Amino acid sequence: MKRYLLVKAHVGFGDRLQCLSHAMTYAAKFGRTICIDWSDSAWSDGPLNFDSYFSLCGVESIRVSDLLQLEIASVSPQGWLHQLDRRADSKFIYKPEYVTTLPDEDVDAQMVVYSSTGHRIFHRQNLCLLRLKRPHRDQMIDELKLAAEYRVVVHLRGTDRNGPEQYDTYLNTLASANIPESEPLLVVTDSLSLFHRFQTRFPKAVLRTAQLKQFDDQQGTHFQTVPSKHEFNMQTLLDFFVIMYAPVCIADGQSIFSSMARFLHEGDYCDILGYD
Repeated sequence: MKRYLLVKAHVGFGDRLQCLSHAMTYAAKFGRTICIDWSDSAWSDGPLNFDSYFSLCGVESIRVSDLLQLEIASVSPQGWLHQLDRRADSKFIYKPEYVTTLPDEDVDAQMVVYSSTGHRIFHRQNLCLLRLKRPHRDQMIDELKLAAEYRVVVHLRGTDRNGPEQYDTYLNTLASANIPESEPLLVVTDSLSLFHRFQTRFPKAVLRTAQLKQFDDQQGTHFQTVPSKHEFNMQTLLDFFVIMYAPVCIADGQSIFSSMARFLHEGDYCDILGYD
């Protein structure tokens, strides 16, 4: 009997990658076919999912739509019984009946559902098996070519992490990383007001992130309601890849988003897009 691992995700992109890598290790270790469900409200507006953008290279996987057509004999954890199509949401995802941390031994069930919560172990070699699909890949490469003129990328994490009253303290911490003042800086950020404060100190700073005027500075970007979820996802991916490809990135070391991008920078990151 074929066995499956269904990965439910929610919230930020960096967390998604960490949990995906953790799940891939478990699936490979115990011979399970992996299915990645990113239909949560932070990523999807209905039809969008993981496989709207990505495929996995060299890993046995199945699409969510195909998985839901199967008759599954047993499910673990029990909360997911007859609810495999339920979209992940923080309102219920942390309840014990929905949570598994993927133990060191395989679970005795045909279907294991991983709710992407709690402790996780992640590996570069897993995440370098991601492949961004066309035409998204082509659009991403065109944008990265434009960003390539900047040697230094700065990531500013604002919104729910650093509000206006903390801007000066936050920027003073970043400035200790010796941000160059004599060359243009490409800035990736989730807060337009934080960028403007940064630009007063570094006039050559150029904003990369689009659509910031529509964001609420008190709320993380993945919780924002946006007119086009696809466009939001594409801008998120572009910000991530800009940070990943940058020769030099200056960040606070606290953001999982930029930390994961630089984590991949140390591996075979070019394979994800096939762009050198």
